[in-house]
Amino acid sequence: MPSAQESLDDHAPPAGARYAGLLIAVLVLAEVVSAFESSMVFVAIPRFMEVFDASAADVGWTLTAFLLVTAASAVLAGRLGDIYGRKRVLVIVLLLSAVGSVISILGDSLDMVVAGRALQGVAGGIMPLCFGIARTLLPRERVPMAVAMIAGSALIAGALGSVVSGVIIDVADWHWIFVIAAVFATVAALVVLRAVPKDTAFAVGDRVDWLGAVLLPFGVGAALLAVTGGDARGWLSMPIAGLFVLAVALLAGWFWWQLHTTSPLFDVRLLGRRDLGSAYLITVLLSVGVMGLTPVVTPIILQTPVSAPVGLGLSATTAGYIFAASAVVGFAVSPISGQIAARFGAARAVLTGAVLLAIGMSLFAVGRGSFVGVVTSSVIIAIGTGFAYTALPNLVVEVIEAKRTGEATGFATLLRGTFNAVSAAVVGALLASGMVEGTPFSTSGAYDMVFGLSVTCCVLAIVVAATLPARRISNVSVGETSARETIS
Repeated sequence: MPSAQESLDDHAPPAGARYAGLLIAVLVLAEVVSAFESSMVFVAIPRFMEVFDASAADVGWTLTAFLLVTAASAVLAGRLGDIYGRKRVLVIVLLLSAVGSVISILGDSLDMVVAGRALQGVAGGIMPLCFGIARTLLPRERVPMAVAMIAGSALIAGALGSVVSGVIIDVADWHWIFVIAAVFATVAALVVLRAVPKDTAFAVGDRVDWLGAVLLPFGVGAALLAVTGGDARGWLSMPIAGLFVLAVALLAGWFWWQLHTTSPLFDVRLLGRRDLGSAYLITVLLSVGVMGLTPVVTPIILQTPVSAPVGLGLSATTAGYIFAASAVVGFAVSPISGQIAARFGAARAVLTGAVLLAIGMSLFAVGRGSFVGVVTSSVIIAIGTGFAYTALPNLVVEVIEAKRTGEATGFATLLRGTFNAVSAAVVGALLASGMVEGTPFSTSGAYDMVFGLSVTCCVLAIVVAATLPARRISNVSVGETSARETIS
């Protein structure tokens, strides 16, 4: 097992300062494409239902298809980048994403739009690839800041993506959403091709684990379909039970294969490492808790009528502005998270975020009946999310050797997306478990259970993060670097 110091040092010698800012900006641009595409169709769902005369369940596949491919791409693209070079794979992923947008533009049926969205889902691999490039080409003292900025950009781009798409839906044809996405992805690919230096392929000669690449997304996909459909179809219904059984079989088969193949998609033995295993556990806890719960509960509370046990009766537009403002706050604190990670170690930045999230969710639970209470707690939650969301990738990067950056961060991305979906389903089930008779509104007790789950997950994350040692990158000697390549 490599030491923490060896893990931090295993990348290229420091790049010139004038290149570092440009490189970070380019990587942020690439990740913004992924975040924009993940949220761009949320507000378009009612229009799709109207245009294609389709049900909400059918149109929902424009989201589901994207998420299922994203689950595979997060791990597979990271691993391919480790083997063939991250810049090369990043350009290919961006161009494939653009092609997916074009398919949706040309499509005259919902099936074509869903097919295009599925291909767009390869953008899920952008974040781990960007982390790997930053790890390889930047000076070590700039890596935590770069990782924080890349991760933080996903927060603001995801929120603003819905705002931009909403404006387009109101003033133009829905096709223009995909036109903008296609142009955006193409421009980002050209910028990466021109501005990012060639990076070294660390795992040259390794085989691609195609069987693992098939078993994992199908297993995760079956699990997500079961979780997201359980509330509507019934958790004990045959289709849902069958999906759960299929998911368990596929994921168990994938785990066994990863233990026995010579070139695994993800080396599951890494889960036994205390440092990396703790990082993944915190990711799961916060994804099930605040980061998966807040996007579901907050808009419900904001827009539910004041006549309900819990609700502020605000318009969708006002709720959207609150979300956008929260995303801006979260992105604004990402550099601070990066500075803390660089100076004291990512574990301290994660701990700070988890504490803020616990405080914010506790205040949200108490003040959910007033606008001031909700806004105040939302700001604290946004700051905590900005810290946690950006520090968690740094926690993984900090302890894994450079040649496995894509593999390790891709798996973290997969966990976050999967358990965000699990959280949404759990929240739906909890709110549905306590309804005011004769109304569509949940009781105050149902919301108490939701907030209780969130705060509990935060407390557990605090406990895990507090046990991790601080690692100061600034204490690492430049002379100890294992050089890979320089930027000329």
